Amino acid sequence: MNRYAELIEAASAVTSRAAEAIMAIYARADHQVQNKDDDSPLTAADLASHRILVDGLSALDSDIPVLSEESDPEVHERRRQWSSLWLVDPLDGTREFVSRNGQFAICVALIVDGEALGGIVHRPVGNEIYLAARGAGAYSLIDGERTRLRVTTPAQQPPRVVVSRSHRNQATEDYLQRLGEHRGISAGSAIKFAKIAAGEADLYPRLGFGGYEWDVAAGQVLIEEAGGALLTLQGEVPRYNKPGDLKSGDFIAYGQAQQRWMDCLS
Repeated sequence: MNRYAELIEAASAVTSRAAEAIMAIYARADHQVQNKDDDSPLTAADLASHRILVDGLSALDSDIPVLSEESDPEVHERRRQWSSLWLVDPLDGTREFVSRNGQFAICVALIVDGEALGGIVHRPVGNEIYLAARGAGAYSLIDGERTRLRVTTPAQQPPRVVVSRSHRNQATEDYLQRLGEHRGISAGSAIKFAKIAAGEADLYPRLGFGGYEWDVAAGQVLIEEAGGALLTLQGEVPRYNKPGDLKSGDFIAYGQAQQRWMDCLS
């Protein structure tokens, strides 16, 4: 087991503690929803998960700081000086959490010199853990059973396209029309990445709506280590902890590479 895999295994124990805290709040009648400056929702579960993840990940290696979506602004400024970091979304899919559909996840990625080298997508409902480290493969941990993840090759025909539950928009609809016959699979948050990695979907186009690096990095490693790819619309592998802002651009994620996935972009 390489160093990145060791860190990801240890980090999965931390995400498990965060998942327990999220589920305790999920069971309440009142989720204590606030609105952030960008009008996105924030709940007590986001904050509880944030605190557990920051404390737990920091304890794994004092030389690897933690940048969370819910970190203070000064932390977001300091991260520009970091060559290695944990990139964290304590609760990806807060709208799904509030609507109680179970389609939310914890995302944790290990970033070194701008490259995503390890990732965890942890779905608290069902306690489903999907984890990967560069050079060590991708796995799921469900009901105590560890399963190696592999994308579906060749892609099914018609392709199974996973799309967002909360962010269907015209750019995505136009892409699907150009793609032609397909089977749509609806999923929320970073669970969409897990479906590609587990061979349950073939293609995930994320087009025309905003997101951040912590939404993408863990899923990228998961898909790549399962045999697929996640690329920007320019055909490049994303980089992280960029000097500017932390917004992520549009991307295409898939299991089997097919030129038509990119050709349908325009």
